[in-house]
Amino acid sequence: MTRIFGYITQAFTSLVLLFILSNCQTDDLKSPPRYILEIPRVNFTSNYATQGTADQRINTVWVSVNDRPIGTYQLPAKIFFTTEPGPNDIRVVAGVSQNGVNALRTEFPFFETYRETILVEKDRETYFLREDVDSLPLFRYVPRATIINVEDFEGTGFRVQTTSRSQVPIIRTMPTDNHFNSSIPGEPNQFSGIARLKKGEVFFEIESVQAFDIPRGGGPVYAELHYNINHPMTIGLIARTPGGGSEQFSVVEVRPTNETWRKIYVSFTDDISGTFGAIDYRIFLGGIRQDTTDETELKFMIDNLKLLY
Repeated sequence: MTRIFGYITQAFTSLVLLFILSNCQTDDLKSPPRYILEIPRVNFTSNYATQGTADQRINTVWVSVNDRPIGTYQLPAKIFFTTEPGPNDIRVVAGVSQNGVNALRTEFPFFETYRETILVEKDRETYFLREDVDSLPLFRYVPRATIINVEDFEGTGFRVQTTSRSQVPIIRTMPTDNHFNSSIPGEPNQFSGIARLKKGEVFFEIESVQAFDIPRGGGPVYAELHYNINHPMTIGLIARTPGGGSEQFSVVEVRPTNETWRKIYVSFTDDISGTFGAIDYRIFLGGIRQDTTDETELKFMIDNLKLLY
């Protein structure tokens, strides 16, 4: 009899608990609503006269909501986040493939962080940034950056020159050449630079005319460059050392592009930081024909070479 009474008591207690739970405020048990932020791609703007072309290859974004990191996303991005309705502060950091390597996605230190406050509504799921304009976040260079437009091949003279070892010069493209065109209104796009290695010619190399006194100490240093090549090309630095000597550093080798223009962001940071005794630096680009029996004309087209630090 006692055991039966215990069963009845236990069942009654369970029913009471179930009744209490069923009458709790369900809103207290729900997770915050989930929303979607879509970033199909991004825009970038620059002052061409002082900062060069605004053509960019931003391919990754780091997103925070109300100073809470949400994640890293490859563009185009559909970003799910939870928050409460009302004003929400969105922060977006732009990134690129460092040295042209997709696996090395990095926050580019010379782009300003994009910030915007969006009004999240309870019954609306999907949001865009700059919806009143084009739904694309707009990035700029950070004001503190030193940006040197080394060569865009649009002026009367060249700010790059062939080295003493080079067998061929660099010249402006002809109208029949596939020169770079950013298609950005207001940007001059008449010429690019081109060097050709014909049969029997094996080496091409250019360097910046100006030698740059770049700060050491670990601060970021990058080059930006458009290129269109049918043979591997090396990008690097020539450091002038005390006593009149020099050291040459090959930083990255880029592969042929199959008649298409590409953009690369090359990090010089480690190379600059590792040469404290250098007086100044020049940027160099070059290519060498490995198979001397190959009669193919090798073409190296470049444009919009910049230095940033």
